[in-house]
Amino acid sequence: MNARSRSLHSIGILLAFAATTVGLADSDTTQPVETEAMAFAPISEDALELVVPENAAERGVTYYALPGRAVQATFTSTTPIETFTGESDAIIGFAIVERPAELAQTLSVEGESDPAERGALLEAEFAVPVRSIRTGIDMRDRHLRTAQWLDESRFPYIRYRLAFFADPVDATPDGSPDGAHTFTGELVGDMTIRGVTRPLRIENARIALLPESEATRQVSPGDLMALRCRYTLTLPDFGIDNAIVGRQVATEIEVDQVIYLSTVGPSEQAAAQSESESDSESNGSEPEDPSSDER
Repeated sequence: MNARSRSLHSIGILLAFAATTVGLADSDTTQPVETEAMAFAPISEDALELVVPENAAERGVTYYALPGRAVQATFTSTTPIETFTGESDAIIGFAIVERPAELAQTLSVEGESDPAERGALLEAEFAVPVRSIRTGIDMRDRHLRTAQWLDESRFPYIRYRLAFFADPVDATPDGSPDGAHTFTGELVGDMTIRGVTRPLRIENARIALLPESEATRQVSPGDLMALRCRYTLTLPDFGIDNAIVGRQVATEIEVDQVIYLSTVGPSEQAAAQSESESDSESNGSEPEDPSSDER
């Protein structure tokens, strides 16, 4: 099995835990929140991560989104005239999960969670670079970035921030590896598009956690996490309402997301790779790719 096949096989392992039939959730239709009131996590200098607030990192185990590994989000527009999809593999962000003992305790409690006792997924924030969205037609991609649509020059990122994770339920399959967990629940947070922030509740979100192993290291070092969810966004709710919306572009866009994360962030991985390459150059040898060994 070559390196690419092993990597895809490892992704398949995660999908086996994360993939399931998940319902579409509609965005809340309450009044939008003023953008100025939202305190987003800053973007790292290398643009590979969101900077995790120190007080948030202390709450649990931090996982970092892994951009550039696989498609993380698919956006589907369906109208009688045309159906098309957009994709992004450049989502950055983080999720903070309870430490193992606390998580086990949370998942052992059945029934709806009390607001003061919500746990499992403690914090999460993600950013989608508008420029990363690809629909297969360059001209359409350029139009999406204009002021009539996503207004990338003013708002280069679509942002999501979790408020809390409601009603976590243990869904770990029988025969899972030691230390692996799968749980479902409702993501409750805010989505900001084009400078307009709206509350968003996403039911049936599914989260899979896998401890580091030889197989997972083909995807990334560190413990891994997969977040799977589907939901619907209504464009006029975010100020996107023109003559094309409702005709060639659907008023409601269906979003399907599978985001992979690791406890070793992409910035740390990039720094380690750069150091490895520098050491190899100084030794006069080619940098070793640990995933290239044939087994």
